Order: sequence, then C-alpha cells, then structure tokens
Amino acid sequence: MRKYASQGEVRLAVLSLKLALVEHLSEIYNMHPILIFDDILLELDDLNAQRLLSSLDSSNQFFFTSTRVPDLDFFKGMDKNFFFNIKKY
Repeated sequence: MRKYASQGEVRLAVLSLKLALVEHLSEIYNMHPILIFDDILLELDDLNAQRLLSSLDSSNQFFFTSTRVPDLDFFKGMDKNFFFNIKKY
C-alpha cells in the first residue's frame, strides 16, 4: 500500500485491520477490550471519522485522546461527564 496509497489510506487500512482483530478476539474469548484512540479523529476527514465511529461495537469501551472535541454527530449531545479535560497548571 505504501507504494500506491496515500498516507491517509494506509492509516485507514491499518485501523480497519486492528478493528477486525478486536472483533475476532472478542468472538474467540467472549471479552471486549478497551479501545484507546490517540488523536486519530483529527487525522481523519469528517466522513471517515463518522464511518469509524458508526462501525464501533457498543459492547466495547472507548477512549479518545484529542486536543479538542471533534465537531462530529457522534459527540453531540453527550453529557459533559463523558469528557475529561486536563489543563496545565
């Protein structure tokens, strides 16, 4: 893929493979891992970010790190207690 795909396409492919692995392991072990996404939403365009969020299984727990909350439908209307805000002293 590195030869023919863009950097964004490579990232999406790797992310897709990792999510498939999570699904596979969940089926085998009947356990649902906690998924940690480090600033991934800011690296994706809105359409691909929405696709990612809509594909996530609600039986998993998710943590997204970011310098800001992306303006995506997934986050609109969420209770403020779903967010941790860390400020420098």
